[in-house]
Amino acid sequence: MKILYLIRTHQKPDQIYRLVRTIRKANPSSIIVLSHSAESAPLDLSPLSDLPGHPVQCLYASVRRCDMSLVNAYLDAVEWIYSQNIEFDWLVNLSGQCYPTQPLQNLENLLNETEYDGFMEHFELFSGGAPWPLEQCKDRYLYHYWKTGMHLSHWQLTAIKPLIAAVNRIQNFIRLHWFNNELILGRHVSTLYNRKFID
Repeated sequence: MKILYLIRTHQKPDQIYRLVRTIRKANPSSIIVLSHSAESAPLDLSPLSDLPGHPVQCLYASVRRCDMSLVNAYLDAVEWIYSQNIEFDWLVNLSGQCYPTQPLQNLENLLNETEYDGFMEHFELFSGGAPWPLEQCKDRYLYHYWKTGMHLSHWQLTAIKPLIAAVNRIQNFIRLHWFNNELILGRHVSTLYNRKFID
């Protein structure tokens, strides 16, 4: 059974190298493809050149908040994998912050023996079972966001943070956030994510 590990990365190269080495040590025949954020520093693969087996590949993807770029980066990576005629039985999608909490062989045995075609993690956002605080769940799923085009310097962001926090705390109609020093505006919208959707 051939397993391809697609790892989505953007920072902390030493952490990425550690994950890649751990995977390859557990399964020397594994195929590893990195999809690295083009907005981050280029990833030097020379520290991984001594690994046996299939060479580690690195693709670059432009990833931003408030649009579909994260999904597009995943789909582009999968398209590239197929265009290279890389044969695999399972694709495991990881982030650069992932790390095995048990022997990787356990996962691979499960994939080898299962009757299913895929696995996906899910959780109820507003039931207290989500991995994020309730306010973060609301911010992520109850608002539609736009980039304002307003970029803030470090000192401007530091000065305006208390005002942004106050605006978000005292009302539920709009949300203000920032990403890569750009101000992002969110408007409350109706959502599919309610009890009826879960049932």
